[in-house]
Amino acid sequence: MTLSLGERVTSYPLELEQDGTWNKSPTDITGAIVAGTVIGQRQFWQLPPTTANAVALVIDSATGVPAIAELGLY
Repeated sequence: MTLSLGERVTSYPLELEQDGTWNKSPTDITGAIVAGTVIGQRQFWQLPPTTANAVALVIDSATGVPAIAELGLY
């Protein structure tokens, strides 16, 4: 993906479905809510060990059509 397609997202949270309920504000290991204003190359969030049935990247706003090439969970 070229840089011309990058950084279109201006607001997003990450949500986790856990035990049938959506956690709309999961936190990383520092206690910060997993959300942001820019999705760029190699954005990393380190969460504490957790189990989830599903993960949603919710794009609240963008300057154009988002071009998400990859979302990885490890």
